[in-house]
Amino acid sequence: MKQTVILLIEDNPIDTKLMRLLLEACGKLRFKVVTAGTLAAGIHTAMSVSIDLVLLDLNLPDSAGLDTLRHMVNSFPNIAIVVITGVEEEQQGLEALHLGAQDYLIKGQFSERELKRVMQFAIERKRMKDDLRESERRFRAYFQENKSVMLLVDRKALRIADANSAAAQYYGYSVDQLKQMKISEINQMTPEEIAEKVQSAAIRTENVFHVSHRLSSGEIRQVEVYSTPLEVDRQEMLLSIVHDVSERVRLEESVRESEANFLCFFNSIDDFLFVLDAGGHILHVNQTVLDRLEYKEAELLGRS
Repeated sequence: MKQTVILLIEDNPIDTKLMRLLLEACGKLRFKVVTAGTLAAGIHTAMSVSIDLVLLDLNLPDSAGLDTLRHMVNSFPNIAIVVITGVEEEQQGLEALHLGAQDYLIKGQFSERELKRVMQFAIERKRMKDDLRESERRFRAYFQENKSVMLLVDRKALRIADANSAAAQYYGYSVDQLKQMKISEINQMTPEEIAEKVQSAAIRTENVFHVSHRLSSGEIRQVEVYSTPLEVDRQEMLLSIVHDVSERVRLEESVRESEANFLCFFNSIDDFLFVLDAGGHILHVNQTVLDRLEYKEAELLGRS
């Protein structure tokens, strides 16, 4: 089993000895302890040894208060830190949590069992935060570098929270301009309709939308939007991937118009017209056949 390497930065020899005894009581095979009496010595040790956790006294000969923590967090953002404070410094312990510490302990008020629990949770909490940060970094890289048009939409404010360079190029706005816009400034639905669609995407009852988007030039384009709910920086978002389908829609409308024109011509012919399959079965007849033979089309289909 890999040992957890703990760096104890504490200038008081008695406190250092007591902490060592508590750590030894936690399990000799599980923890390896290295010590430093000053912040500078602690930083030097952390640079030369792979450290899993720092137990940090805030008041040291070369640094005092929360500045001690700031130095450690800035120097080693990937190491879990548990702050050790005196009884009269508990407020500092609480403030330390907002500055990057995973937890804090009050001198003389914790057992080896609590120490072990705090250390294990601190290491795991730090690992989870780092994993989340790395996951978000990979997502940001995927989002920004993707060639598809992508928007991050704030589900509550219905605003564009972020856009990639492909979106900026497509819509004709800069990324900063897009990030100042409501989704209704490009989506041609009413705000009420947009809110309804966003809610549908958020609860995953619908995730593909065929809508009209306005470009900066004023041109209206037909798009398919694929929307997926996700959480970014603890905010509820929709990741929307936008595909321009204007040409496809134009072609589909052209085909429908051609079919309607052909059907009108087909039915206007005064002679009997039949459309047969390869086996000689009736697929379609014109209106002249129906009128003169007094049949309904369904009665003729499939006959030979």
